[in-house]
Amino acid sequence: LDEATGQIRAVFDNSPQTPFTRFEMKLNGGPRAILRNPADCGQHTMTSDFTPWSGGPDANPSADFTTSFDGSGALCPAEKPFAPKLVSASSDPTTAGAATKSKLVIERGDGDQPLKKLDLSLPEGLIGSLASVPLCPAEVAQAGDCSDESRVGHVRAAVGTGSVPLELPGSLYLSEPTEPGDVAAIAAVIPAKVGPIDLGKAVVINRVLLRPSDSGVDVSADLPTIFGGVPLALRRIEIDVDREGFLQNPTGCDERTFSATFTSGDDPTTSEVEAETTATTSVPSQATGCDKLPFSPRLRMIAGAPGLTAKGSHPPLRAIVTQDQGEAAIASTRVALPDVLRPNLPQLQKEGGLCQEAQLVIRACPAASQVGSAIARSPLLANALSGPVYIVQHPGNPLPKLAVLLSGQASLDLSAQNAIEGIRTVNTFSNVPDVPLTSFELSINGGPSGILNAFDNLCKSPAHADATFTAHNGKAMSSAPALEVEGCPRVAPASISSLSRVVRMTRRGVVRVAVNCASRADCDGALTLDGQVSVSAKRKTRRRTLGKKRFSIAAGTTRTVKVKLSRAARRTVLRRKRLRARATAAVGGAKATRTITIVAPR
Repeated sequence: LDEATGQIRAVFDNSPQTPFTRFEMKLNGGPRAILRNPADCGQHTMTSDFTPWSGGPDANPSADFTTSFDGSGALCPAEKPFAPKLVSASSDPTTAGAATKSKLVIERGDGDQPLKKLDLSLPEGLIGSLASVPLCPAEVAQAGDCSDESRVGHVRAAVGTGSVPLELPGSLYLSEPTEPGDVAAIAAVIPAKVGPIDLGKAVVINRVLLRPSDSGVDVSADLPTIFGGVPLALRRIEIDVDREGFLQNPTGCDERTFSATFTSGDDPTTSEVEAETTATTSVPSQATGCDKLPFSPRLRMIAGAPGLTAKGSHPPLRAIVTQDQGEAAIASTRVALPDVLRPNLPQLQKEGGLCQEAQLVIRACPAASQVGSAIARSPLLANALSGPVYIVQHPGNPLPKLAVLLSGQASLDLSAQNAIEGIRTVNTFSNVPDVPLTSFELSINGGPSGILNAFDNLCKSPAHADATFTAHNGKAMSSAPALEVEGCPRVAPASISSLSRVVRMTRRGVVRVAVNCASRADCDGALTLDGQVSVSAKRKTRRRTLGKKRFSIAAGTTRTVKVKLSRAARRTVLRRKRLRARATAAVGGAKATRTITIVAPR
């Protein structure tokens, strides 16, 4: 067999020295014929080379025959048909967010142009877990020698002409990517063995990519049209991805599609050059049971750092979203920042402070426009995705957007539009892909080039964010997490002491408690602090306040605070002669307690 064209050269060697006048060999036709006619119409020639036993010159008789479009002598059409189709594509089970198996069936008509390339687009959210399967090394996959540990499914290819094509089974293996930027590859390995004929392994490497539009999975393969000199007239391909725990269904139940794009190629058995033709077919797909998926994302917002909490400073900010496994994926988020954090407009107006959309497309944003970083973790990935965050001029919008460029085992681009509502900055992530994330952390840099201003002292201004999350299954959840502040000056615990362990109540019902604030540095950096002392006692199952007093204290001093007890408390002390109580002091955000015994006056 000619490995480039498939042309057959039959050799009869050492024929017996027996004279004959005619020799006829007939090969059966019909569905199981071992030969097929040439793919192009017109006259064809069979050549031969006969060598005599006598040693004389060879003879080279030839014979012609003609092929036509339908055997009736009709000319071939100017363009051969090409209409392969995706016959079926299914998942089992169809439960939203559940582990699933998938089967696809592709057919190509007998006599159609050869199938050279296949591009499959899976529905958004139907995605495989790279964390659940060890990847076969790329060079091992290309040799067709992956182990069963990397097998994710099976494939069956039917090849040939006529009504009974030959069916060949094979396996699918998940492997390392063979092209830069790909997520992975799937190696389809089919042993090309029929009876005593063994041509080895046919290996087709399928590229696995994420679509930029929705992070759905695309699979692309260049298909051989000839193997070992045997033309491969692909008629049917069955793909079963059936490894337990590998595929996961979308978490949205809107109708989505499996689609396939087919590209034709030249028939290697002819010299004709056909115009490249494409055909696209699709099959609808829809998950079920979305209402049963829980949805309860959590948000933490942390601002500040040492020296970056005062009014007018440029504090860093971290927003951390977490979810439990098995929840619906987030489709969009809307977060209103606490009003104590506002944009630092002068920083945005500096040269290179904003990336332009054209620069973002080619990944050439100025260094000054990088305002932070992000990290995302998914149960489908063995390692986290991470990358820079840029602030980008958004055409048609007065405020710039944030562009988050994540990379790792996969690449994921997110963008968030900013708006001002009242005095609050609102950040909205729309069109988040249907991909499960267990955590997403967005960090905005602080310091001189920070893009946020502290409108007040963060350590003394309690604030909260307002967040609304919408899931791909349609559920929504809102929360208002308090702003956590880091970097506030250290506050030492206030110390409480009494003049003695036994505190004598005066005839006016007053007890004296000493409160100590060690130093200015320990007391939130202030010269004076406000505080409160309360005295309480346990009565049956409840603790009741006997008296309390507000006061101010100078840093680095001790003050005796006079607390007047309530009338009921005074009567109790006078009746019992002594009462076990607890004194609690709160100074500068710190608390301390001490047990005291109150005795009646002499």
